[in-house]
Amino acid sequence: MRIAQANEELRPRPAALAIEILDSADKGLYTVGGEEIIVGRGALCDITLQDASVSQFHFRLTPGTEDVLLEDLGSSNGLWLGRAKVERAHLMPGARFRAGMVRMQLREIETAPLAVSREDEFFGMRGRSEHMRSTFSLLARAAVTPLPVLVTGETGVGKGELARAVHRASGREGRFVTVDCTRMPHEMADGLLFGHMKGAFTGATSDQPSPFEEADGGTLFLDEIGELPLTLQPKLLRAIDERVVQRLGSNTQRTVDVRIVAATNRDLMKEVSGGRFRVDLYHRLAGIAVKLQPLRNRREDIPFLASLFLTEVCEQIGQTIEMGDEVKAELRRREWEGNVRELRQTMQRAAYLCDGGELAVKDLAQYDDSLEQGEAEGEDGGGGRGKLRPQVDEFKRKYCREVLAESPTMAAAAKTAGFTARGFQLMLNKLGIKAEDYLGGR
Repeated sequence: MRIAQANEELRPRPAALAIEILDSADKGLYTVGGEEIIVGRGALCDITLQDASVSQFHFRLTPGTEDVLLEDLGSSNGLWLGRAKVERAHLMPGARFRAGMVRMQLREIETAPLAVSREDEFFGMRGRSEHMRSTFSLLARAAVTPLPVLVTGETGVGKGELARAVHRASGREGRFVTVDCTRMPHEMADGLLFGHMKGAFTGATSDQPSPFEEADGGTLFLDEIGELPLTLQPKLLRAIDERVVQRLGSNTQRTVDVRIVAATNRDLMKEVSGGRFRVDLYHRLAGIAVKLQPLRNRREDIPFLASLFLTEVCEQIGQTIEMGDEVKAELRRREWEGNVRELRQTMQRAAYLCDGGELAVKDLAQYDDSLEQGEAEGEDGGGGRGKLRPQVDEFKRKYCREVLAESPTMAAAAKTAGFTARGFQLMLNKLGIKAEDYLGGR
């Protein structure tokens, strides 16, 4: 049982599952804990089965408070509920299912008191939902250890912010260095990840240290680790295990002390099952595994984060804008496929387009080819109106040019427009206007 520390409280949460294997050589009752439980023939699974009809990583179980999410991990012989083959399903205790030829039954979901932070902030990460506050509690314990952290979740949920929060909370004095695995051409990936010496290959005009060296004493963030070429994965595993790197074209090994945080929006267990990611590297990275839920699954966070983002942009543009209950309800209603990143961009856009001191639902419209709220149609429709966003931008450009032309200085123009100098400059940048071209009637 976890003991609550300062600024924590205990909440009942799923802690373990009882699963009964009904036949085969593995027949028996298994009780296994964890946020995610992997079952298959692989030795590193939480439950390892011997039956040949079961894949190395066959399926995953994710406990909830009332049911369990069952997901196929790309198995050869599938998951079956009765005669129906399923990719994913929600199971209640008592449900029977089959993996390959092995029949099993979910017996029980066990709960235990788990710690949840009382705070809505952790070293720059924000959230009020129970999911986020339980994540903060886990990170507070994890950050001070040397264990690597693997963060998974959809694009835009805040995996990079989590990595930076772990670094800030760790107390490590070295740098926080990011490696974006999506931006490494395969032919140059070795030199980019491990460094290179001058002349090591065509175009290597100078010595280039490895990101491991740059992060020595600090944290190395491997963003989108699921995109790392398979040929580089054993080299990365060796560097992490042995704490040494060797630049391309060099015979010298350099010892490094780095804390690894990796992130991906891919399902790495499916990548492992498909032979696209090494299982040993997966388990080496997942010293502590954190799965960030999408924003639509933690709606309590939506108005909280929206208010924070609105405050940020108001400080930039030097205005005060309120957000009423109708707008909060509209924000909660949306699915936010782009997650926190989309919410931030929506609030920034709404603040710039807002008329007056209070947001309206119309200010939240997505000005693209399919406009919301009936504010405008994507096509002209015969009325000569055209698309709304270009018209709004053109109106703002015309207004800003006129204000600049009538003002002797940028400060005077910003004051006339009701902005701070910095906020007005940001607006001009977004509109592509150079103040010096229009200031004072030029």
